Amino acid sequence: MAIKHNCMTCETDDPSKCATCEQDVTGLTNWTPKSTENKMEQKGVNPKDAVGSAKNPHGCISRAVLAEVGLAMMEGSRKYGRHNYRVAPVRAEVYFNACNRHLDVWWEGENIDPDSGLPHLTKAIASLFVIRDAIINGSWYDDRPPKTPVKHWEWIKKATAEVLKKLPESKPPYTESDHGKTSDHPRHSGYCPKCREAIKNAKAWEVVILCKGCKDV
Repeated sequence: MAIKHNCMTCETDDPSKCATCEQDVTGLTNWTPKSTENKMEQKGVNPKDAVGSAKNPHGCISRAVLAEVGLAMMEGSRKYGRHNYRVAPVRAEVYFNACNRHLDVWWEGENIDPDSGLPHLTKAIASLFVIRDAIINGSWYDDRPPKTPVKHWEWIKKATAEVLKKLPESKPPYTESDHGKTSDHPRHSGYCPKCREAIKNAKAWEVVILCKGCKDV
């Protein structure tokens, strides 16, 4: 049975008070607010979907990357015992250093960790997994240095803005992907036609030997 009150929402059968017009609808059953019902019909949304969408979003996580992190965590569990960091407290500095070592060598061009055979980025993420889990479970030693004053970081932001203001036009970066390969890169504009053509036709694994004149550009 449906009862129409003073609002569009409570054309309903809810055993409670309408949240919109505060009319008492006690004793009624099978109620869904008309506004919600109409939205679900329009979008084809199952009521369970609407409830589930408010929970932790696993679908936003890359399963491929998560699988790699699982491998890295399994490697650690074989060495030290699974979830050892929840029982034996870990030091923040140890995992900060481990994470940054992997990031440093990855940034310098090494993709795979030679010790584990896993990507350096995956190993770095695994380090963050451990320290974050330890923090959540209260199983860590906070050996970070005393905090830097907040005003310093505010100054850094202002100083950065000043540099960008003084130098609004930046020169193109020297990157691994275009090193000696992309003939139309602004850095190669002064090369002779022969060298530019060689760069253009070079395979990804080939190193182009520039003529003496272009080496000095």
